[in-house]
Amino acid sequence: MKNLGLYVTLGIVIVMAGLFFFMQNSGKLNLPGTNTVPQNGKNATNMTGGIVGGATQAPTLAPVVSQGLPLTITQPVAGATTTATTAVISGKTGPGVSVMINEHELRSTMTGDFSLNVSLDEGENYFSIVVYDDKGNSADTEIMVVRESVQ
Repeated sequence: MKNLGLYVTLGIVIVMAGLFFFMQNSGKLNLPGTNTVPQNGKNATNMTGGIVGGATQAPTLAPVVSQGLPLTITQPVAGATTTATTAVISGKTGPGVSVMINEHELRSTMTGDFSLNVSLDEGENYFSIVVYDDKGNSADTEIMVVRESVQ
């Protein structure tokens, strides 16, 4: 029974990832705009630039698929490049909802904030962020951070 929650969570992540890739490949997820998914559940994308680990990054798109929950990734910017061995993934969603970042599960605060420190391997590092509540609402996105070797 203890593992049932893990299997349900993994199932949700797999279904959401499949939905994300289906929508992206079908051309239904090419929307210009911002990375904030409005409360009404419409799809949106992110066009922002920022600094990760001391490295400036040009604007990139980070698609978000939402079914009833807001989701904004505040850092790092999708496609960011760094030499740091760790990065902080943070964002905002609904208050007190479950957040999955790859295999790590956490809860957003009562103001909807969440944050997780993650290790970075050299090369491309992919992170799947899925948020969901007990009413069946969800949103998800995927980001990639590149860690360059120090020379």
